[in-house]
Amino acid sequence: MAKVVKDFFTSELQFDIIYYQVYAQNPQGIISGKIDWSAYSGDLQRGWVASRPFSDVIVKLDVLSDLTIANQTLSFGRKLLESIEIMMARYRTGDGTGVSSVTPSTSCVQDSSQALYIAMQKLKQQVISSPELINWLKENPSQVENSLFGQLKQLVQNLNKILVPSGVIRADWQQNAEVLAGVAGGERLTTGETVLSGLRSWRTMLPRRAHDEVSSIFLHNNASLWFLRTNQILGWDETILPLAPTLLFGQIPLFSTAFTRLISALTYPLSPEDWYLSLGLLLIYGLIVLSIGFKLDFLTWKLVDISPKKCFTILQLFFLPAFIEELVFRVLLLPHPFEGVSGIEWLFWVTLSLSLFIAYHPLNALLFYPQGRNLFRKPIFLVFAGLLGIVCAISYAITASLWPPVFIHWLIVVIWLFFLGGEQKLTIN
Repeated sequence: MAKVVKDFFTSELQFDIIYYQVYAQNPQGIISGKIDWSAYSGDLQRGWVASRPFSDVIVKLDVLSDLTIANQTLSFGRKLLESIEIMMARYRTGDGTGVSSVTPSTSCVQDSSQALYIAMQKLKQQVISSPELINWLKENPSQVENSLFGQLKQLVQNLNKILVPSGVIRADWQQNAEVLAGVAGGERLTTGETVLSGLRSWRTMLPRRAHDEVSSIFLHNNASLWFLRTNQILGWDETILPLAPTLLFGQIPLFSTAFTRLISALTYPLSPEDWYLSLGLLLIYGLIVLSIGFKLDFLTWKLVDISPKKCFTILQLFFLPAFIEELVFRVLLLPHPFEGVSGIEWLFWVTLSLSLFIAYHPLNALLFYPQGRNLFRKPIFLVFAGLLGIVCAISYAITASLWPPVFIHWLIVVIWLFFLGGEQKLTIN
């Protein structure tokens, strides 16, 4: 929580920051609770300012303040502070056990995100339980308050995509939200204890990723962001290094990047519009390839008898080449759309990925797939393969998911092999 105040000595404006710190037991003696900036980040006499890199984001957004509609006050910001207060108290006491430890499903960043989810659910419950508020919104569509409520609703929906990436809420988060919203009867607060619980909220598993994604959501919802790098007060100090959360997820950058991209692409929720766009890309590819392929006698209409063995081959083609090739050449090589890279940087990685994808085919035929050695070196085949790579890259960039490009790739291979003479060409080769 940041307030703008005047410096006692200089009268200059500055931020007075209080950290609402959800923190597990640790050897540094940091206690979960409200901590003044001078004690946490530091004022050059105490705190971590001279030994740890800090990156704080202050968010200013009108809909986080009180919004009064039909004599009802909606306050997302206040509900968030209430949820954080409860979470800090739980960490201080270890839910009565005296022990607050980090597990795959419970951590400072995971449970801070849980507090955000609970605040959203409490806000939703307040709206649902107020018919007067709902009726007022329906009867006054042109009022300023209605517009602000729409912005608040959009913000909550966007945050929910990060907190519940698979569309299935963690059981412990759901129960805790119902308890604190007063709709769970005699239930009590609980804690997730399984790896599956952690995977259901995987987008808030890594501190830096959660930091960046939540900040991006606020930015895209018209918030003002103020970035503070207090560790640079004394100038650049190369001995101050970021503290990775674990060995795998931070100290080995390639692994952590690959893991994040893989999980993002596998579990990102898809809308019907995503599939419509991918179908449109598939149709465009088909029109281009069919017109050129028939003109150059590369494609011929030829229906292959679909036997049980062929059905198994069709299923096999989904995993190889479609799934494996899209996983390697799109997901692992291309920045995920949520990484926020510039257009030029993304174009560089697409060019590299596409070049490797095209070169892979003749190399694969030479080493592992002899029946494709002649065919996979033909310019027309490589042009069509490159066009497929472009279409799949566009689909991945639009949908942020692995599955649409996999299905595009798979359908194109199946149609080519069993309907357009592809299997015959491979047999001849």
